[in-house]
Order: sequence, then C-alpha cells, then structure tokens
Amino acid sequence: MKFKTFKKGFTLAELLTAIAIIAILIGILMPALNMARKFANDTKQKAMLSSIETGILMFKNDTGEYPRSKDVYTSTNANTPSEYCGSQILAECMLGQDLLGFHPSSKYEFDAWDSTGSKLYYDPNDTNLRNRKSPYLNRENIGVFKPVDIFDDVFTNLEPKNYLICDVYTAVNKTITLPDDSKSTKKFKMGTPILYFRADTSGLDISDATSLDKRIYNFLDNWLLVRLGKITNTSTKDERHLNFLSTQNKPDGFYKYITDDTATTTTGSNQRKRPVRPDSFLLISAGADGLYGTTDDICNFTPNIQ
Repeated sequence: MKFKTFKKGFTLAELLTAIAIIAILIGILMPALNMARKFANDTKQKAMLSSIETGILMFKNDTGEYPRSKDVYTSTNANTPSEYCGSQILAECMLGQDLLGFHPSSKYEFDAWDSTGSKLYYDPNDTNLRNRKSPYLNRENIGVFKPVDIFDDVFTNLEPKNYLICDVYTAVNKTITLPDDSKSTKKFKMGTPILYFRADTSGLDISDATSLDKRIYNFLDNWLLVRLGKITNTSTKDERHLNFLSTQNKPDGFYKYITDDTATTTTGSNQRKRPVRPDSFLLISAGADGLYGTTDDICNFTPNIQ
C-alpha cells in the first residue's frame, strides 16, 4: 500500500500573511519607540540644563556674579552683536577657554592676554594652572565643541575656535579641530549649541520702544550664533530659526518667546513688557528639531509659545 507524504512548510499565502502581521506590529511599535526615545532625550536634556544651572550658581558664589553674556571688550557699539557670543562665554566660565578650568583674570575676550604678554589660556604653565578654577561642569555627559567644527561655515564676525556647550540631540557626526589645528581621525556626535543670556538687572523691560542694549535681555548676545541657522543645513541656509526671529533686524520672535504675559502692562505709552526670570539668566536648548523657538525647545523657563 502506498502512503502519500506531505512536505512541511509555509505556503506562499501563509508567508505573506506573516510578513503583513510583522509589518503591522512594527508600524504600531515604531511610534511608541520614537516617543520613548524622545522622552529619554528630553529628560537627559533637562538634567543637563540643571547641571549647567548648578555650575552657574557655583560660579556666582565664587565671583559674585553670573557669567556675562555680552562681551563688551570686542565692540565699542553696544548695539553691535558680540564677536565672542554669550554661549561661548558660558563655556569659558564653566570649563575654561581651553577646557582646563576658568582663569579668574579672564576678561571674557576670545583672545585674552595677561599683563606680561603671555596668553592666559593657551600656554598653561604652572602658575597659570594653579590659578585656574576647577571646571564647574563634568564634561563626561556634555558635548563641548567649536563653531568651526559644528557649522559648515562661520560668519567672520563670530569667533570660530572658542567652545560651545551643545545639547544632547545628535544632529551631525563630524571630525573636530585638535589644539594643533589638525583634524581628528574619528567623528564625534554634535548637537545644537545651547543659548545663554544673562539678565541686565538695571534694565526696565523688553518693550519695543526700549533700546536693545537697555533691555533686561539683549538678543544680540547670541545673534551671530543664531543667524548661522540649523546646523545640519548651514551650507544651503534653508532652515533658519524662523519661529525665533520674526525678521533679521527685528527679533520680535525672541522677545515674545521670553515675555511673561502675567507681568506685562498694556496701557498705551506706559506699556512695560517683562521677561521671564528678570533677575538671573536664560538657558535655551533647540530640542530635537534643532530650531530655536519651536514647541520642542527645552529651557530653564517656560517659553511663551502658542
């Protein structure tokens, strides 16, 4: 008697069904995974800003003031953007210009020299190093890079070789410039620079009628950095921080962004627009999209975004 034998295996229909089910499951899971990844990065970014705030408070305890965000030594015109922007000054104060610690004699200049004609920062002799403060931030989980490495091109007015503290959202992978001006042999993950503004407590408001240099916060402190655009598209300049800047010469978006609506008077010529945190400082991370002024920004305040 002959017996029929059957081969074990999937039919084409069964295989296609299994593939379809797997594709559906992936489609369901991917958004959840992306949300979980974004939540983790947001949490990491908030922790990083908290660490920077702690470092700034320690700096104030040692020096008597928060780090300045306007470099008054590189411009004689108070309404001219600083060549050494507020975010670079923050990196110097937290870590030192060469990442070897802050020097108390610093004048927050991008090319500072001591009274004998020797650079305070790029010639770390014994006396120099003994005078340094220990870094106020632990660099282990913080990305610190130079504009010349982050951006494809740097406006000539912005000092390209002094460090910036970057956020945790990786936007580009690039090689860095080493101290001897050579390029590294490996690539580093870089995020968007974190903006830093110190409040001018002698200012009255951030109203349109008030001169920029007399407002509590001066947008020009980081203007040359912000105008470089999104760091992944600097060669084409096709993604600017348009929700942060209304126009190039009128930073209405920024001042709306930091306005405290509950503390703003609206009575004609006596209108006074008050900013958030009018007596301390602002920290702004561009968030996952790499654009300042959008709803995914992570800050040490609640942005005024509709």
